Amino acid sequence: MGLFGDDSSKKGNLQQQIRQNKRTIDKTIVEIDRAIQQMQTEENRQKKEVKKALKDQQPASAKILAKNIVRV
Repeated sequence: MGLFGDDSSKKGNLQQQIRQNKRTIDKTIVEIDRAIQQMQTEENRQKKEVKKALKDQQPASAKILAKNIVRV
């Protein structure tokens, strides 16, 4: 027993808070992983466009597309 009451309610409250924080962290990790995957997919798509432009003898458009890849 604590100075001003029972400590068991604080422990339960603390456990709930820890569980909630862990859920929030896990959810954020999943969101970040999804964003990374989307960026990688977009980067690969743009790389294919650059290769296609070079194959079609369009170096100016390939250069612009390559700059877009670097920006992202």
